[in-house]
Amino acid sequence: MKTGDFDPKRARAKRPLPIWVDALTRDTMHLTSEEMGALFLLLTAMWGTKDCNFPDDPKRLATVTRVPLRTWKTRIGPVLTPLFKVNDGFWISKKLKEQADFVERHLSKQSHRSRSQNLGKSLKEDEVPSSMDIPVDEPGTYPTQQPNNPIKEEESIASSSFQVEAYKEYLKAHPKPHDSEAGKRAFRALVNDGVSEANIIGAARGYAEQVKGWSVNAKVQRSDNFLDPERGKWHGYVPVKPGAKTSEIDAVAFWAEKINAGKFIAPSAISSALGKEIAASGMVDAKGLKRANIR
Repeated sequence: MKTGDFDPKRARAKRPLPIWVDALTRDTMHLTSEEMGALFLLLTAMWGTKDCNFPDDPKRLATVTRVPLRTWKTRIGPVLTPLFKVNDGFWISKKLKEQADFVERHLSKQSHRSRSQNLGKSLKEDEVPSSMDIPVDEPGTYPTQQPNNPIKEEESIASSSFQVEAYKEYLKAHPKPHDSEAGKRAFRALVNDGVSEANIIGAARGYAEQVKGWSVNAKVQRSDNFLDPERGKWHGYVPVKPGAKTSEIDAVAFWAEKINAGKFIAPSAISSALGKEIAASGMVDAKGLKRANIR
């Protein structure tokens, strides 16, 4: 490589490590805090390398995860090994490598754009914006981390336009719409967790129907707060069928049916209050409650 040539791998290693909280939590529910800490340290070390991997050397693995060699060999290593692949003497994370490849492609396009601008050449329509930051706030620009659901970059970008239209529809349906970045992120997070746009929009319609009878002084939750993972009320208004009216009783039945069917439930989909109602209803057995992370 000539001096001054752009190296996307080296540039990517200097960028922040992308962390998808829901995906990481979902894949590591079985880890202790010590094992989780070791995993994070290893992923961080891998991200900082040019090839996004780490040598299969117990001593170096123990050092980078900050545990004694004996602890690595007897406890930490055996637990973390199934989360990685070992090829040609190196530990590799498939999901981390997908993230690395995406960031490298993005940085390469940015570098090409910058050179084209410096040379006064016109840009192609499909080139990325000139910002030197990875556009994490733009819908559909990052590869998904949904389990067993690989999505190509082109498909992700194409789906983002549909998501934008669905979000606009959600705002129209909500009784107190407020277009904000927080609302967009919350909407996108729910969709990425597997919640359908139709159910989110249906929840807004159900909420709008209920507040019609409220007094003018009643507090109506704003559309962005409505989707907030901690205080959002959208869970209680998810319709049994998209677009149908709902109630809290219907919401319990709706989620109980999904849990009993063994379907994937996003960590943020069921609030603690709704979880208590589901547990008290007797519609779901102990195994189902545990599978849905309801205590």
